[in-house]
Amino acid sequence: MTRRPASPAGVYIRGLAALALLLSLFGGVLAAVADASPAAATTVPCAARSVPAGILGVVPARAPSGCTTTTAHAHVAAAGSAQPNYQGGNPPLLYGGGPVVGTPSTTGENTVHALFWAPAGYTYPVGYEAGIDTYLDDVAASSGSTSNVYAVDSQYTDGQSTGNPHIHYDVHVGAPVDATDPYPTTGGCTPDSTYAEGYTACVTDAQMHTEINSVLTTAGLSGGTGDVYLVIFPPGVETCAESQDAAAGGTCSDTNYPGFCAYHSAFQGSSAVDLYANIPFPTAYYYGCLTDQSPNGSVTLDSALSMISHEHNETITDPLGNAWIDSVGNEEADECAWSFGTPLGGAPGAEYNQVINGDDYYLQQEFSNEDYARNAAAGCALTQDTPTASIAVTTPRPVSGIPTAFNGAASAVANVPNGITTWSWNFGDASGTVTGVSPSHTYVGSGTYTVTLTVTDSDGFTGVATHSVTVAAARAPSFTAASPPAKATVGKDYRYAFTTVGAPSASYALSGAPGWLTVGATTGVVTGTPPAGTTSFAYSVTATNGIAPAAVAGPFTVAVATATSSQPTAHGYWLVGSDGGIFSFGSAGFYGSTGNVVLQRAVVGITPTADRKGYWLVASDGGIFAFGDAGYYGSLPGLGFAPAGSHGGGPALAAPIVGMVPSADDGGYFMVAADGGVFAFGDARFAGSCPGIGGCSGRAVSVLPDATGNGYWMVTASGNVYAFGDAPYFGAPPAGGSPVTSAVRTPDGRGYWVLTAAGDVYGFGDAADLGQPAGTLGSDTATAVFATADGAGYWVATAAGAVDNYGDAPADGSMAGAGLNAPIIAATGW
Repeated sequence: MTRRPASPAGVYIRGLAALALLLSLFGGVLAAVADASPAAATTVPCAARSVPAGILGVVPARAPSGCTTTTAHAHVAAAGSAQPNYQGGNPPLLYGGGPVVGTPSTTGENTVHALFWAPAGYTYPVGYEAGIDTYLDDVAASSGSTSNVYAVDSQYTDGQSTGNPHIHYDVHVGAPVDATDPYPTTGGCTPDSTYAEGYTACVTDAQMHTEINSVLTTAGLSGGTGDVYLVIFPPGVETCAESQDAAAGGTCSDTNYPGFCAYHSAFQGSSAVDLYANIPFPTAYYYGCLTDQSPNGSVTLDSALSMISHEHNETITDPLGNAWIDSVGNEEADECAWSFGTPLGGAPGAEYNQVINGDDYYLQQEFSNEDYARNAAAGCALTQDTPTASIAVTTPRPVSGIPTAFNGAASAVANVPNGITTWSWNFGDASGTVTGVSPSHTYVGSGTYTVTLTVTDSDGFTGVATHSVTVAAARAPSFTAASPPAKATVGKDYRYAFTTVGAPSASYALSGAPGWLTVGATTGVVTGTPPAGTTSFAYSVTATNGIAPAAVAGPFTVAVATATSSQPTAHGYWLVGSDGGIFSFGSAGFYGSTGNVVLQRAVVGITPTADRKGYWLVASDGGIFAFGDAGYYGSLPGLGFAPAGSHGGGPALAAPIVGMVPSADDGGYFMVAADGGVFAFGDARFAGSCPGIGGCSGRAVSVLPDATGNGYWMVTASGNVYAFGDAPYFGAPPAGGSPVTSAVRTPDGRGYWVLTAAGDVYGFGDAADLGQPAGTLGSDTATAVFATADGAGYWVATAAGAVDNYGDAPADGSMAGAGLNAPIIAATGW
């Protein structure tokens, strides 16, 4: 390290900046803090503390074992397991009316100086000085952060009234000083030799005052409450708070109880009150000042850094002994002395609980009034809680010229009594900032904007969140789908989904319509059931969005026919195995199977024709097998698609096919793949797919057509239901349950049932809950749910071929116990 030429009086100024430890004084007199740790059990009685007159806060870090009048704690590794009242402290901290550390411009701002006082014949171990310099530099470089113990100071204020400024974690490092003045040999203390400590010098607190004042004067350094001086001693030097040594009842470093490991204080210098800390070389002669972890490979260095952190933080919050203290005089670090919380990592003996500017340290915790207020057993902290900002855009489709609403109410901060105090918004369009929890903002032009929310808590810490908002240009609505059916049937649902483009989204209303016909104000879905006696009806649909002109579709005239039943009255159903084997029950006829055919891929689904005189089978490669009066309208292999996972050079499916359904008039069919891809053949109308909306959550298992043929539902194994086209959304099973294996809609298309592998049946819309086999399947798996023609019953089939019936669904038989060649993977019936 570069050193400047020696200055007079044996003072050297070193160029590397270092962070200093702040010290506190009660009433301008020493407020020493003893930070010692016992080396071995002892039966020393709890003697009265012998402290110089006027000295407050002399608290041994650990009293001897067996002392019952003070609270002694061993080192603990679990966070919060040490009570925050070490050595008889009485938290919380209270404001005593005095100042906290700081410069005239910033509360808490301070410059720390390392003063290494080592005359000729005294040296520090290799790396000791450099390690302290690096630590101080790291603390300064991390100023403003919340991830180390210095941030805990920020919850304390210069005063306790609302609006008093909070302490800022704002540390600078002054040039380290090498002082080579000889230690005084008269008028001081005598080196202790009671325990063969090896001391050859002893320095009193008053003699430290003299040296600090000399160094400041000679080197032209400043004093006052914005500067803190760490007086760091080499091995062999004892320090005492008075002229007596320990043997004479004095309070000295690392000696008999109640000796100390370090303290901080203040004295009246030549021009100002000077703050300092006494950092003796840590030893373990009696009950010791050594930590039990050394992440930097030197137990004396890591112990010294722990003492520096302890005293520095106390000086920040209580420089003169009359700012933040508890009712018995303990300061911020005293309450948590020798409590280190949960390590972040490191091998045994080299654990660390702080990462400061990228370097590892093992420091004592600091006391948090905020944490203590919520849990009296967990007031010791290693970091400061900080806010998390959260942005919600509550306007569904932002449009230029119309206010867009935002909400930051979900922003939060833990363990801070007054929580978030300020919400500051920047809307990304150079319009300036706005404050408030839930503001609105009008964008002049369309485009994509980045909204930034900055929240500030009562300690002055901030959290930031950003959110991208796409704003559409305002335009009047116009219809893109306005060709409703011109025919309806008495007693059957009439339904059509009108859609528009424009911004903002349109609201829909009917005119000239009968009372039984309605339209969704936001969906544009017209629905109703013509009552008996109706031969025709008419209606118009109007769409408005606040931008003129309104759009009008219609009038439409609809002819209404008398209802006729083309559905068979008898019940029946088919079960199909993965080999394509068909098993018919009740009135279901057998029209063929692939049970004796060598399949390229397994069969995954079956679906019947409307008159139940035929059915289709579909394989996982999209191959179609048509039986009875089921028409063939194409297949994926017929279009040149290879099965999913093929690498033959041609097009291959992105995911295997998992099922199929026919179009409304049996003139086509849909296939659905595991990724939610939909393939339409014949007159089946494509209305969307999962890949087209950026993907669906979970593997698709079923696709269900709605009553109009203009939409369908996609159901995934995770229980999600996605509505496409004019299919309305009725709900979905709760998250986290058994995987969904099947789904079926009600005959009128106004609801659906969803089945899980465990046998849970969930009904939505007009799908009634009629029962379920959940809890009775054992190792079997529920694979299919299918409904009766009137929707008043359903069956559940299992992989083993069992069939359970509910509602008006009759028990027409099953394959349970039949020794199937392949498991039942699908079923259908009426």
